[in-house]
Amino acid sequence: MRKIVCGRCRHEHKVGARTCEVCGVALSTVATRKAMGANPLAWLQGTAVGQMAPFFLLALLLVGVWATRPSAASVQQLLIFFGLVGMVSLGATFPLLKGHYDFCAGPLAALTACLAALLSPYGALTAVLGALAIGGLVGLLNGWLSAWTRLGSAMVTVITGVIALHITLFVTSRTELTVSDPLLTALGDTNVIGVPVVLVLFVLALIAAKVLLRQPTFWPVGGAPSAAEATARGAAENVLLAFLISGLMAGLAGVLIASSGFAALGASGSMIWLLTPLAAALIGGASVAAGSGNLRTAAVGAGVVATTNWLAARLGMPTSGPVAEVPYLLVGLLADRWQNMTWYMIAQVRRGNLLALPADMRLPMVLRLWRRTSWPVRIATLASILVMAGGLYLYVSLYAVTRVPEGTASVLDIRGVAQVTRAGSYAAVPLAEGDSLRSNDRLTVGRASEALLRLADGSQVRVYANSEIFLTELSGTTADGTTTHLSVSTGSIFAKVRKLINRRSSFTVHSPVLTLGVRGTTFELGVDQRQARVAVGEGAVEVKRQFNAIDTQTGETRTMEDTQKIERHQALQTERGRARSRVEFLDPAEIDRLKLAKWSIEQDNRAMYTQAIKSNSVQGLIFGIIILYLAFLIYLRPEPPGYLPEVLAKRAKEFEAVHKATPHDSSRSAVLAQMFLRAGDTEKADEQLRAILEHDPKGEYGQWASRTRAQLGPKGLQGPRTR
Repeated sequence: MRKIVCGRCRHEHKVGARTCEVCGVALSTVATRKAMGANPLAWLQGTAVGQMAPFFLLALLLVGVWATRPSAASVQQLLIFFGLVGMVSLGATFPLLKGHYDFCAGPLAALTACLAALLSPYGALTAVLGALAIGGLVGLLNGWLSAWTRLGSAMVTVITGVIALHITLFVTSRTELTVSDPLLTALGDTNVIGVPVVLVLFVLALIAAKVLLRQPTFWPVGGAPSAAEATARGAAENVLLAFLISGLMAGLAGVLIASSGFAALGASGSMIWLLTPLAAALIGGASVAAGSGNLRTAAVGAGVVATTNWLAARLGMPTSGPVAEVPYLLVGLLADRWQNMTWYMIAQVRRGNLLALPADMRLPMVLRLWRRTSWPVRIATLASILVMAGGLYLYVSLYAVTRVPEGTASVLDIRGVAQVTRAGSYAAVPLAEGDSLRSNDRLTVGRASEALLRLADGSQVRVYANSEIFLTELSGTTADGTTTHLSVSTGSIFAKVRKLINRRSSFTVHSPVLTLGVRGTTFELGVDQRQARVAVGEGAVEVKRQFNAIDTQTGETRTMEDTQKIERHQALQTERGRARSRVEFLDPAEIDRLKLAKWSIEQDNRAMYTQAIKSNSVQGLIFGIIILYLAFLIYLRPEPPGYLPEVLAKRAKEFEAVHKATPHDSSRSAVLAQMFLRAGDTEKADEQLRAILEHDPKGEYGQWASRTRAQLGPKGLQGPRTR
């Protein structure tokens, strides 16, 4: 295995070294690559941990995917999601290479997905061009504000991202967005040799991005050989183009999100695009502080984030969406310098050889910043940590209370008498609060009684008196969508249906008179064997019904079917088998009654949440105190940045006490000599150098000790200045 030779002092280093242990100068990247060659062991030693970690983590997650025994449809959805996340992450990597954040990439992809769905009736080309135009304009705006103003890129992109997020929330909460153009729909559903088209397009985008990175305009700031070159690479025009690429990638990803049927913002996928791209890029080894990154590892990071979200959703864990990405984001932000360490550097640090690390990698970024801040900022930071920890604990506690396993419904409240006839049984048994219902169960609510059910997707159904419901299918997963099918034989219900994740999801309510298709709304249904009435409080409901019609030519009676869409504050009333139906607007009293029914469900939820918080308040307080204590330990334990002389002297004494001297222990003497030199204790440093020359004058350490004494001159040892 070849060695890396320092260009200044000609000292030889093993593969994996980044800094000369003698003179402290950075070693040549070209020399490092030559030393690595094609040797796998040298590659492992010389590659940064941050670039290898995503590969191992992805392999571990794929083992978890295999263990869940997924269906072919589920694997297809995972591949599509990976392609979508990867597309946005590639774009977010370009600003990172220039030392800038892009928190807007995810929300912008969600916004352009909504725009593509809205423009799809005008043709696929219009939808694609519209999404790319909005993505490019927002990218140019972010680039201009980040490059030519004093505002930081983090602040700029957070503001534009929040605006994009709220526009998306406004649009999706008032209408159901689906792609109507068949070409766009085929784009999301078609496979090429078993591989989704979305994934193929992502691979093509990856190739195009690598071609772009060969141009000097997009070269990373962190790889510049000089300060002047770094300034040239980080010029305002280059930053503008980097954000433009990010915006265009987000626009293209938005088109694919819409065509694939993924919700920009949905029930269990709410805000899934907020932190996803940046978390994927950072876990892939990119560093904002260093202005460096790698498209290959960014793509693997996208696979890690996509697989994590897929597994979390499949296993019903309380970590789907942003909560699953926050740990990756925090690791990437707080340990961005440590990600560039190699195994060789880690081994040197464990030996106490501090000179093996560049000065800016000796402490995580968060601790360097901590030492430079004032006490009000520190107190605010600790308070934020406590609030975040408390919020996480509260989230997990409430999730444990509200979670309903897939394929079941939980009984939240019963007033009066309710009975259930289990599947395969003929005997009805009484229900109690907290009981679970499963598919093919029949629920009967008695006179002057009510029952409130919560489904696995978060929807809630209140069953009124003298009603009978057959639970045909409860939130079953099909191709990563949810399918819920209820059948109301007689009586009335009020349903608050949560917005469905994608177009493959369905929520259907069947009755002897009509069938309702719901996408996310509140409605009331009253039915008996002869007639039915549907009143919509929010959103819209699609009503399908069958009726008898007489053919005027043959006189035969035919069974016909029609579909009507009932909008907000409208009602439809019809009789079984009759062609005539009536759609009317609700009067104010009935609107208030529907609002009161929704408010009643929300009150029951608040009571449940309050009870959960009360029962977990003591544990939550203990948890918060522990987190606060750990935060104080982080502040008290680390040494100041740069390792001041007195700190190095203290570390040298600790190292000398722990590692006892043994005959011919040159490595120990070399470590102590370097530490004493940096600490300014020339006397002890000379003592260690003489010990090396005495025991090993012709070895590697002996040559180093002889060269070091010669470089320091005959007037006495003068340790190099601390950085």
